Parts: sequence; structure tokens; C-alpha cells
Amino acid sequence: MATTIDDKISLFTKVIFEKLENEYSEKKQKLVEYYEAEKKAIAAEFKKKMAEKVSEATQEANLKRDHMVSKARTEAHFEVLRKREELLQKLFNEVNEKIKEFLDTPKYWEFLKDALIHVTSRFPQGEKVFYIFTPNDLDKHREDIRIFLLNLKPQGDFEIVSGDSIVGGVLARSESGRLEVDLSINTLLKENRKVLAQLFFSRIGREV
Repeated sequence: MATTIDDKISLFTKVIFEKLENEYSEKKQKLVEYYEAEKKAIAAEFKKKMAEKVSEATQEANLKRDHMVSKARTEAHFEVLRKREELLQKLFNEVNEKIKEFLDTPKYWEFLKDALIHVTSRFPQGEKVFYIFTPNDLDKHREDIRIFLLNLKPQGDFEIVSGDSIVGGVLARSESGRLEVDLSINTLLKENRKVLAQLFFSRIGREV
């Protein structure tokens, strides 16, 4: 059977299309494989970045948590200190009120006499001493103080002076100014403040 021109053209066309189809299929497959690989790479990179972000967020959250815990502990510590100081100051205020009451009792005069004996014993015989008292004490006890001091020192060896720097007790100074003996209520309170505070804190330490 003779092959016509149309048959040749048809065969040629079929061959060409088959070749194009094969080339297209190969390119399509390669393109699909390329995009699949890219998709996997992008997904892996995304997963990696997400893991890094989660790790960073976790670290940041832990840092914030630690900071908040530390801040809370510090605030609690200072609150305890503030409360202790508040309670201690309240105690000192109560002690001061008790002392004011004590100054108006007969026992205070007995304390004052003991204080005079003690401070006088610290000065050499024959040295003039200035005894400083509160104006209130002198209003109440001036004559009693003078008579009591006459039993301790000769008339010319002492002088009774009023002073506003103390709240009770006696402050004694030598005429030369080289010796001072302080048995004022102010100093006794100051010297015993630390002991009082230690005793106070030892008793409330477990409560505040």
C-alpha cells in the first residue's frame, strides 16, 4: 500500500507530539520534584525558626518569672524590715511614755539619788562639779537635791544647773571641762536601745 503525503504528515505530526509530550512530562516531573524539595526545605526552616522562637520565648518567660520571684522576695524582705522597725519604734514610744510617768513617781527621786552618788564618786575630791538637771526636776526637787549633794561634797565644790538637753537624770561636768559623767535618761535610753532592740527582735523574729 503506497504511503501518501498525508500519511507522512500525520506520522510526522504524531512523532513530534509524542516527543513534545515526553519532554513535557519529564520537565513537569522535575518541576514537581523541585517544588516538593523546596516545600520540604521551607517547612524544615519554618520548623527550625519556630523551635528557636519557642526556645527564646521560654527563656524570656523564665527570666521574667525569676525576676518577678526575686522582686517579690525582695519586696517581702523589705516589708518585714519595715514592719519590724515600725513595731520597734512603737515599743520605744511606749517606753518613752512609761519614762514620763516614772519621772513623776517617788521611785524617780530614789533613782536620782543613786545617780548622784554614782556620778559624784567619779570626780576627784576638791574638784568643783556642775550638776545639770531638767527644769522640771529643779522645780520639784531643787532643795532636796541641794541637801543630798551636801552629804556628798562641800558647799563650794558643786553647783546646780538647769539644762534643756536632757529629759531626766543628771549630767555632771568638772569645772575644768576635762571630765563628764552622763547618767541622763537620754543616754541611758540610747545605750540600751541596741539591747532592747535585740531582745525585741529575738522574741518577734519568728512572727514577722
